Amino acid sequence: MNCNANGGTSGGIVFGVGVSVLTDVAVRKAAPKESQYKLSDAQGLYLLVKPNGTKLWRLKYRFGGKEKTLSFGSYPEVSLINARRARESARDELRNGQDPSLTRQQKRAEAVRTDNQFKTVAMAWITAQGKIWTPQHRSEVTSTLQRFAFPKIGSMALDAITPPIALEVVRSIEKAQAGETARRVRQRMSAIFTFGIACGLGASNPAEHIKGAMAPLIKGRQPAIVHIGPLSRMLRQVEHTPSHPVTQLALRFLVLTAVRSGEVRGMLWDEIHGDMWIVPAERMKMKREHIVPLSAQARAVLEVIRPLTGRGPLVFPNARWAHKPMSENALG
Repeated sequence: MNCNANGGTSGGIVFGVGVSVLTDVAVRKAAPKESQYKLSDAQGLYLLVKPNGTKLWRLKYRFGGKEKTLSFGSYPEVSLINARRARESARDELRNGQDPSLTRQQKRAEAVRTDNQFKTVAMAWITAQGKIWTPQHRSEVTSTLQRFAFPKIGSMALDAITPPIALEVVRSIEKAQAGETARRVRQRMSAIFTFGIACGLGASNPAEHIKGAMAPLIKGRQPAIVHIGPLSRMLRQVEHTPSHPVTQLALRFLVLTAVRSGEVRGMLWDEIHGDMWIVPAERMKMKREHIVPLSAQARAVLEVIRPLTGRGPLVFPNARWAHKPMSENALG
């Protein structure tokens, strides 16, 4: 369908005609009066200014012979340029024979603010809290949210996320038999909602209300191996479990150094100084530099892996991305 200059169409769809084109300055300076009034933009878009000072974006159009009005939200949450983008999207739907009022929620989503969306708030929370986190922990927090939370609720406003929606996020993780991960994700979601409330971007914390609805986490006994015979059998079993060569070498190095797995996963080549491995304070849980003496066997592991990973910064990188550490689950 082709729209002519006076607002008519050959298919009976008519857009309102604006008598003037607004500017950001005019919108910002529009003062309330005793009665509400309109400031018109082009092609049916106008700003409705109410006596209480509220400024609302509206689109006047005709569909099926009837005059209709579509709302795009309020100014300044919705800027002039975003209101015009929403108008053009509505016009596209009209040209395709669709009534944009039936997709009003979608139109508002295209025009409204984004600073209160879950993903935006989550990244701001990570930036704020990441100053006291180790790089490995920050990477792990970010990756779990990117994998489990952002695809489902990342584009939703905080106040649009209800407890059932938050519960669905963690239950999808539980279905994959990852109960501990589900609990960590719920805790991080709760912290993000709390951060958003403090910043004035939300009013409630739905993740806090779903703890009782999550599946109970059943932990079995994990007795320590304290005798050399069972230890030897366990190590042989690990050595014969099919896995990536870098993972196998990392496991062997872990046994030979008796450090935390996260320190091995994030180990850098420039941390090795002869027969000493100096882990910097920022990578240690207690924020103190840690010196690990390297046995001949541990140095042999490094010599074996150097041709494989020596060109990059990480000793034991991710199998897919050489600039990232291997995942937490790889060694687990």
